[in-house]
Amino acid sequence: MATAMHPVGTDDLPTRASRRSDARRPEDGVHRLATALGWFSVGLGLAQVIMPTTVARLAGAEPTPDTLRLMRGLGLRELSAGIGILSGKKTNTWLRARVAGDMMDLALLGRVLADDSSDRMNALVSTIAVAGVTALDMVAAAKLKDNSRSSDVEAVPRDNVRRVRRAITVARSPDEVSAFWRQHVSEHDALNEQVRFIPAPGGRGTEVHLERTYEKSGPIAKLIAKLRHDDPAQYAFDELFSLKQILETGDIVTSDAWTNGPHKRHPAQPG
Repeated sequence: MATAMHPVGTDDLPTRASRRSDARRPEDGVHRLATALGWFSVGLGLAQVIMPTTVARLAGAEPTPDTLRLMRGLGLRELSAGIGILSGKKTNTWLRARVAGDMMDLALLGRVLADDSSDRMNALVSTIAVAGVTALDMVAAAKLKDNSRSSDVEAVPRDNVRRVRRAITVARSPDEVSAFWRQHVSEHDALNEQVRFIPAPGGRGTEVHLERTYEKSGPIAKLIAKLRHDDPAQYAFDELFSLKQILETGDIVTSDAWTNGPHKRHPAQPG
């Protein structure tokens, strides 16, 4: 007789603290810099979209209709990059996108400086400012890339790690469950994954213990995940429950309870 799903732990678990509480890891500073650049990108993007005339004049450009359209387009680019960085996922990719955008901005400012009708003083100040931000973007992107090469988990600040643990008992042998799992392993964005297949007491089958480590999402990503019911703990529940159903029944029986998970309210369905 197969047992039901039982969670081992699904909340954010504190990681082991450093022996020196005042010690700061270099990676923490890099992530703080990336977050600051993300908010800067969002603020600049909003200004370019809402006040394109003001931003154009500050950059030394004449606010013609074409310039204003271009400014709004650049603002949307800044907003997308900033939101991507603040989401906490693929931060290095979004930072590299910012670097590419910075290069484009420097090229545009070069054209403004060459234009006799432009305010060259404002254009020069803007060019210096953009060059400084470009340097920060490049430093942050390079350091995050180096950190990810050494270790995906260690590249994340210790207080920014979430561990999800789930377990289930499947009425099949450990070898059978293990082989099926490895054959049908799914894609996910976890930094690290550990799966153990242990014989269940009393010959009841196999206990599958799944543990994954994630980088905690930023505030925007958390809101999106909540609205979409897309959460790592829920995803792990779905995976193990599907594994159990396929191996024990040969099929996946979907229901509102299975879709919503064990801790979400769902209406009763008629039999």
